Amino acid sequence: SRFAMADDRYQHLTSSLESKGFVLKKIKDEAKGGERDKYLEEIRQQSKRNHDKIMKAAGCYIRGTEILPGFLYLGNKSDSMDIQWLQDRKITHILNCASELRNYLPDLYTYARVEADDIGSYPILLW
Repeated sequence: SRFAMADDRYQHLTSSLESKGFVLKKIKDEAKGGERDKYLEEIRQQSKRNHDKIMKAAGCYIRGTEILPGFLYLGNKSDSMDIQWLQDRKITHILNCASELRNYLPDLYTYARVEADDIGSYPILLW
């Protein structure tokens, strides 16, 4: 069935990522309340580390950049997940310009979205 094929692809992908040193975690359905929140935070932190590893391996890892002093910063997925980095800069609002990325910290920050594709050839200036 279609679901069995998707499950096979998922198993292959997770095995491939784990063999390359990525740590993957599954959300435990039985986790409740604070325990679930703690577990989700662990997953978010691991996702950030995995993203950093991919960006560094590709030679394109750059920390967020201050555009207007103390007011406007340009960052990547990893920066948008780094609570300490965001707090150190007193960031209160995040503009998410990658349609495939979710808003990682909706309880802590105000988000706006631009449904743009995260590819170099996307005509972002049309916005």
